[in-house]
Amino acid sequence: MHDTAEPLESRLVTFYESYFPMIYRYDWVRIFVFAGLRGVSITQRYLNLIQKKVVEPLGFDLRRLAGLEEHRDRALSAGELEIAWSLHGDLLYLAIRRWVYNMKAPQDVRPFIRGAVIRFLEGAPAAMRELEQHREEIAQGTKRIAAK
Repeated sequence: MHDTAEPLESRLVTFYESYFPMIYRYDWVRIFVFAGLRGVSITQRYLNLIQKKVVEPLGFDLRRLAGLEEHRDRALSAGELEIAWSLHGDLLYLAIRRWVYNMKAPQDVRPFIRGAVIRFLEGAPAAMRELEQHREEIAQGTKRIAAK
């Protein structure tokens, strides 16, 4: 996932095509969701690992795609993290729909991964630029909320 010589789109597709079959299972999804609802720390530890190994590097890649490389030394903001999390959440929701809500969802998600990655990469860099344009306003809003 971190080989920047390869285009981000192909890195993401390769990663999710190998990762997703491991978690797109009845037992995994239901245990994961139930553990989260029960407050079992394994869910939090797993999500922290995903954030550190997948989401944060993706956030920095998105900055580069958005033309915001000059900020590569600055930690990702909460908004940038949310944008980076959105691809993972988009794909995971297929599993939630299927295995938690018992809704119709694809048996094999691999054909949908490429489409999700393309949608994500078409919108996420623009969202990162928008967030950067309003970074000071967002910071001021957070300070006002914290002061209340």
